[in-house]
Amino acid sequence: MALLFALDRLLRLSAARGWFGATRFADIRNLPLISLLFFLLMLTARPVSGAFSREREYEADRYALRLTGDVASFRRMLVKAARVNKMDPAPPRWLVLKGMSHPPIGERIASLPPS
Repeated sequence: MALLFALDRLLRLSAARGWFGATRFADIRNLPLISLLFFLLMLTARPVSGAFSREREYEADRYALRLTGDVASFRRMLVKAARVNKMDPAPPRWLVLKGMSHPPIGERIASLPPS
């Protein structure tokens, strides 16, 4: 709802001030503003979505361990998955926060209880 309100205000302001040559609310020349608004929304939403997804992955790890009770096998599976998929076990923090959907393998292994 807030996004629609912001879009409405932005389009009306654009028409009133003649940005991009727009003369009315529904002018196609406002498309760059609409694109900019959605770009900024996605730019801010991706890290939030990534954090939520990473937390879900940690929960899935805990569930798998409760189900199997085999920490050593789970640890080996994570190491093998990282090797097969050529994953960086400890990527830079900014890359993780930027929106990675899964926690780094190194952090997942560190969060496991001792076997």
